[in-house]
Amino acid sequence: MKSVSPFEAKLLTILRFFLGRVPESQAMPLLVEPSSSPRCLSRECIELVQDDLGKGCMLLLVRRGGWRRQRHLRSGQPTEGRLWQRWTPERLGFHFSRHTLRFLLWTATAPLPSPKKAFSFPVGQVTASDWLFFYFVFLALRTGPFKSHCPRWSVFWANPFCRLVFPDAFADVEKEVPDFTSLVMDQGAPFLFEALQLDLSRHWERMEREKRDMRSLVRAAEVGREQERVLHGFLDAVEQVQRWDLARFFLSAYSRVLSAGESSYNWMGRLAGGLLRFAQRVRLYRAALGPLNEMERMRRWNDLARGVGYFDEGYAASQLWKEDWESVQGDVAVRNAASLVRRWESWR
Repeated sequence: MKSVSPFEAKLLTILRFFLGRVPESQAMPLLVEPSSSPRCLSRECIELVQDDLGKGCMLLLVRRGGWRRQRHLRSGQPTEGRLWQRWTPERLGFHFSRHTLRFLLWTATAPLPSPKKAFSFPVGQVTASDWLFFYFVFLALRTGPFKSHCPRWSVFWANPFCRLVFPDAFADVEKEVPDFTSLVMDQGAPFLFEALQLDLSRHWERMEREKRDMRSLVRAAEVGREQERVLHGFLDAVEQVQRWDLARFFLSAYSRVLSAGESSYNWMGRLAGGLLRFAQRVRLYRAALGPLNEMERMRRWNDLARGVGYFDEGYAASQLWKEDWESVQGDVAVRNAASLVRRWESWR
């Protein structure tokens, strides 16, 4: 049995709350209570933090989608299985930097949600494992009393995972889109995006359906612009490294939303333009439909996949894409997306 100080016990309780092992009611009083940081942490505390981080993050990653049997590309070849079957243990290992511990110390000492000093860090020194942990922290805090404060913290708005899964939460932050390229490369951490496909698909479909029911057309346009910005940056990175399979969430989510027979009235009719002039309403409608513009990229990818011959390089990857496309009736989704976009582009 390891023995820790009262402050270290507080820090460990907060960490376990972020990892879903402690209820919110137990952790919230600790987060709003200011504390003095000790000069150093004991070896016992550091070992417990390392153990909780490694096991807790992997358990959450598995629960959020890593348990599913999926087919993803590995060195250009489709590989099937659960996350731990597609990747070797060495590649699945987490590598946390000192900034994760610095963040934990900040949350344990600074009275949230309005700390006297904001948490800052050099983005270039943060690892993929750090970003994943900060993503789980965002999940733990986004629905509680800190909901309106979280998007303002750089640890979240600079986070590629937070921005990609929850672009609606950052619609009014107006921060630069993170660079996804290094994360989706094989020497990065593409397995994280593979495991989060279920999260991504669910939340993007939810965002699109919630956007239809928004009472404010201005707000819907803000969300649409942010969706398009983040999605464009991510798909550019995916296209650059030829990992089309990582965009499966977008294809599947919008294929469900863009069902056959969907009319422009059903899509946008519940959005109220208020006293806005007609030209203003049209611009806002176009912005709200922003993510649909990327369906044209999906069509282009599919055309490229159809043109790959049996003896051509990338044949196996193209077959995987065509399977994904056919399973969600991609042609129908692209036609419906193009019809909706043309409907509002014609009003100039």
